[in-house]
Amino acid sequence: PPPPPAEPEPPPGPESFSFGLSVVNVSESDPSADILVLRNGDRRHVSTVYWWTKPGTATAGIDYVDLGVTALRFAAGEQNRTIHIPIGSDQNVEGVETFYVYLATSETAAAAGQADEQLEVDIHDSQ
Repeated sequence: PPPPPAEPEPPPGPESFSFGLSVVNVSESDPSADILVLRNGDRRHVSTVYWWTKPGTATAGIDYVDLGVTALRFAAGEQNRTIHIPIGSDQNVEGVETFYVYLATSETAAAAGQADEQLEVDIHDSQ
C-alpha cells in the first residue's frame, strides 16, 4: 500500500525575541560585548526588535558606550543576530562592573523603557 500522506506542518508560533544568555562576561580589554539575540516562532517576514542599555555599577561613556534605543532588523528566515556594544578600557582596578541590555518588540515600548527581556553584562578588570 502507498505510504500515508505526510502530516502538514503546523503554522509557526507567534514571533518572539530573547537573549542567547542571561549574563555575558567581558574584559575591559575586549573591544565589545557581543550579545546574541534569538528570534523564535514565525520567521517568514522581515522583523525588527529594539534594544537599549542602562547602567548598573558600570558608567555609560566610561565603561561602555550607550548607543540609545537601537533597532535590530531581522531578514525573512533569519533566526539570530549579534549586537556589539563597545567596551571602554579605563584600566582602573574597580572589580566587576555591570550594565544591562533590554529588548522590546516595539519602538514605543523601548522609548518608555518597557522591556520584554533583560540581560546582564559583567565587565571584569583586564589586569
